[in-house]
Amino acid sequence: MLPGEWSIALLVLLLPTGWGSKQYQVEHGRSGANYLDLEGSLAWLNSDTDQDLLQGPGAAADPDHSRQLHQLHHPHIITQSSTSSTFLERRAREKRCRGTMGGWCGGYEQQQPVPLRPAPRGNRNCPRDCSGVGNCNYDTGTCDCPAGSQGEDCGTVLLRPCTTNFRNGGTEPAGHIDDDGRDLRLTDPGYTESRCTGICDPVTARCFCDGKYRRVNPPKGSPPGTPAPVRGRPLGNHVCQVSDDGKGNRLEWGQVPWEQIYGPDGWCNSDTPVITCGCLFDGFSGALCDEVTETMCANQCSGHGECDSGFCKCHEGWYGTDCARKAAGQPMEPGLHEEGRRPWLAEAVRVAPEAAAAALAAGGEVAGAAAATVSQPGLKQARRRPLIYVYDLPPAYNARMLQYRNDKGLCTWRSYGSGNRTEVSAWTYGLEVLFHEMMLQSDHRTFDPEAADYFYVPMYSSCFIFPLHCYADGPWWHVPSGPRVMHVTNMMLEIRDWIRKHFPYWDRRGGRDHIWLMTHDEGACYAPTEIYGSSIFLTHWGRTDLHHESNTAFTPDNYTQEYVHPEQPNGWMHLIQGHPCYTPGKDLVIPALKLPHHFRQSPLVFHPPRERNILLYLRGDVGKHRLPNYSRGIRQRLYQLWKDEDWRANYNVMIGDGGDIPGDYSEHLASSKFCLVVPGDGWSPRLEDAVLHGCIPVVIMDGVRAVWEDQLEFERCSIRVGEQELEGLPQQLAVVPQRVLEDMQRRLRKVWHRYAYVSHPILASEMNEVLHQNVRIWRQQMEDNKQDPALVQRITDQLKQRAVFPAHDDAFHTVLQWLYWRIPETR
Repeated sequence: MLPGEWSIALLVLLLPTGWGSKQYQVEHGRSGANYLDLEGSLAWLNSDTDQDLLQGPGAAADPDHSRQLHQLHHPHIITQSSTSSTFLERRAREKRCRGTMGGWCGGYEQQQPVPLRPAPRGNRNCPRDCSGVGNCNYDTGTCDCPAGSQGEDCGTVLLRPCTTNFRNGGTEPAGHIDDDGRDLRLTDPGYTESRCTGICDPVTARCFCDGKYRRVNPPKGSPPGTPAPVRGRPLGNHVCQVSDDGKGNRLEWGQVPWEQIYGPDGWCNSDTPVITCGCLFDGFSGALCDEVTETMCANQCSGHGECDSGFCKCHEGWYGTDCARKAAGQPMEPGLHEEGRRPWLAEAVRVAPEAAAAALAAGGEVAGAAAATVSQPGLKQARRRPLIYVYDLPPAYNARMLQYRNDKGLCTWRSYGSGNRTEVSAWTYGLEVLFHEMMLQSDHRTFDPEAADYFYVPMYSSCFIFPLHCYADGPWWHVPSGPRVMHVTNMMLEIRDWIRKHFPYWDRRGGRDHIWLMTHDEGACYAPTEIYGSSIFLTHWGRTDLHHESNTAFTPDNYTQEYVHPEQPNGWMHLIQGHPCYTPGKDLVIPALKLPHHFRQSPLVFHPPRERNILLYLRGDVGKHRLPNYSRGIRQRLYQLWKDEDWRANYNVMIGDGGDIPGDYSEHLASSKFCLVVPGDGWSPRLEDAVLHGCIPVVIMDGVRAVWEDQLEFERCSIRVGEQELEGLPQQLAVVPQRVLEDMQRRLRKVWHRYAYVSHPILASEMNEVLHQNVRIWRQQMEDNKQDPALVQRITDQLKQRAVFPAHDDAFHTVLQWLYWRIPETR
């Protein structure tokens, strides 16, 4: 045991009997939660000993030998001699690397840090100062244009009007609204998400009220960036469209009677409306959506810009996606989150160390951890590789997509509510925005591409796929309509060509040091072959077969359907053929985003442990209303077996959707021995659900690598079952010896933290709240069972000391550690 862990062990030996009984019964939700007794619970917490610290395939690898091989292949990175590490340092490093394999963990820890240098500052001006609408990128001399503007100087209007039909070609978007934004063909059939029975914002295709609280759009012909004189009350594109025109004519695509929207007591006319439509749009809050709030942008524009629902309009002289840099020769003033201005931004903004160093070198001021990094002598004047250059792509590929979304809960993982309080949401593909933001804030970010080990390409392809595609007439890559994934393929090639036009770094190594993140259902299966063949792909879908076809049951995402158009006469499928979806060694299968509150009842985050009395668990879509190829038919077959063979009564197996299995999801997972990991339309986050609750994963997906399967001793803490071996599954699991199960659980506890993203400041705060809440639950349960007050206090104090998440080894930092190890392969 390590120092600090002895106290809990001794308390176990000194405990009086029980928490009350062998299992402490607590009513929770719809079902009873069977907690372990106090002695068993504390023993569980203390069971992760160091006896196998130097045993097993991953830990047994000699870190010094791995480091020597790494330096042999990559001599320009100087590593520290093993003699410079103390025994305790090596032991701590070995403990951190338990459960890993391949040598990637120890090498990162032992590298010689590189000096921290101030970020370079560009000085190339832009045409017409980007018309005062966009931002000038002083590195490239090009303009970054927000929604509503386009062209080399952002001086050309870019519309996205509400519509029910799309153009056949060309660049002019189809729409049928008048100059005020009202639908000219209100009673026409057909539906898109942009159809609006109020006032359409022709820039974003968002729908607002008509009537008393109507929106007033800028006059027709106004230059780009002209604000709306009256922003109006949101109507919500897919929530509160009227189902009749108030004259007896039915609108089949509406949801709410006309009277409830436009009657005297309707949402759009009354201060006390009979219904509320919700404040779906970024920047709107309060009971009647009249409260103006902060909107969400990556790194909140570093405090040096105004956020417009995803696009940072940088303050004078500042530039970049997150306004983190200042043009050469200009003074660097404090950000909006400093000196009491907009204090709510402080929890989201992190200044990358190079940017902080540049500010200090220029005599400016920077607050927070980044300032400490460069201003306190001897504290941290250097950092570890890899150094990563994050491209400031044109906003069309990322920020503008956030501006187009018609629900602030889509695409991203956080927003601002009433009083500018941060709200987090479990958006399925939320990692796309979070990972970009974490890269922008990271100590590993460099603004000097010549010093970079890697180049990160921040495109928001999942956001385009949903909700943007076909909601209005645009954006498209490059042809109207067609498969959603086809547009992503075209977008990636367009991004690659933009990079090659403005930077020499793609051609320098053929893209081998470029990183792409693809979070949608089938990951990199439809990445362009000429990009996939060299670049690194981070994905949730580890399908490895070379000759593959799309397996999604959602037709618009089927990447094996050809689509020919006059603007793409040769189709698109030839662009993606000849590569697998995932290549071990080159790519990574990384965890999907699971917010801390999602696994709040897990004993791994110090919730009192439960008896694991559910043998096997899966709750979710089991294909009741899906095409047969959904989940390769696996979920459907398991569900049918569960019903036909009465697995619940015979083995206490739970398989079904919420109607079949009501109750708290986190509680169920924390009460299960084995948890099913099966596909959906492609990847599914069931592995993360299992691991984060300490439930042994049972993986059923042939030819598909699971998250971290190639980086961790995955086979020692999981079970694989062939897709054709589902019959008799409960019988096989029921006879797994208890000692084997406990060994797998112990091994899982060594690596579970690598499946959660916690190092972002907002998520770190949420995790701390979960941990503290769980410690309070421990205390309350001990007090309810009349435990000795002194003992309760001692145990609570020990739990508070131990209830710390190892954020330095979370999912994001695991990616960084692996990238460092792989640097030689990119050269």
